[in-house]
Formats: sequence, structure tokens, C-alpha cells
Amino acid sequence: MPLSELSVEERLCDLPRAGKPSALTADQLCQIAALACEKPEQSERPISQWTGREIADEIMKRGIVTQISPRHAARLLKRGTLSHT
Repeated sequence: MPLSELSVEERLCDLPRAGKPSALTADQLCQIAALACEKPEQSERPISQWTGREIADEIMKRGIVTQISPRHAARLLKRGTLSHT
């Protein structure tokens, strides 16, 4: 179907994507983003910047999610989903 025949709403909707949908809810992502904006020292972490391992540990410690790998947490930080403090 040509783009000119689509409504504004249809043009703005995301197309289906390949791959597994995110297991994280918008609320969880907001909580993780807020955590990433905090300085690690506020969580009694002896580091100046969050690493994947440290933020994954803190995410689980706070009960935001029950399990997240350091690699997944690092990907969230790296791709800009979260602020890198």
C-alpha cells in the first residue's frame, strides 16, 4: 500500500519487528533509567561510573527485576536507553 493511502496514525505506528519483544515494562525501564542517573556512590558502590555488572546487581537488589544479566544492563547503558552516569 502506498504511503499516501495510509492515515496519519498508520504512518506513525511501528511495524512489526523481528526478534523477541522486550521483557521489561515501561515502568521498569523508567526505574532503571532513574537508577542510572544516580551516582553509584549513592548506592554505596565504590565506583565513579556504572558498569553493566554493577548496575545489574543494583537493579536486582532494588527489586526492579528479579534477573538481568550484566550484558543486558550494559547494552541498555550503551545504546542510550539509560543515561550513563
